[in-house]
Amino acid sequence: GIQAVEYYSQAMACYNEAIKHEEERENTPLRQRILGVAYANRGILRDRMGDYSGALSDYRESMRLAPEVVEGPGFLVRFMRNQAEKPPTIADRVRYLQAELVKPEAQRLLRMPAIDARQRAYSID
Repeated sequence: GIQAVEYYSQAMACYNEAIKHEEERENTPLRQRILGVAYANRGILRDRMGDYSGALSDYRESMRLAPEVVEGPGFLVRFMRNQAEKPPTIADRVRYLQAELVKPEAQRLLRMPAIDARQRAYSID
């Protein structure tokens, strides 16, 4: 509802600010990883908000900056979240969105609630 939209808007503002702040810092491997994770998470948020082209752009930027992010959350993060099964990765989602977005709009299936619910935020682990 309305409260979810407000939370999403607040989260988007936080991700935008974090990305802006990190992009102003000296370029180091840690900075690249932090930015990669931030872009992945902002992509997930955009995806949930229905901004699929924005999500796709963020996912691609995440993979460019930090290729290791493609593998998704590591075992330790999944263990701490009590998440035995590996969630879909942003690479999985990129392939899926690319395939769906080339279809005529009436034939696109951009939400898959059972799979989408398994997507989790990334962290630096």
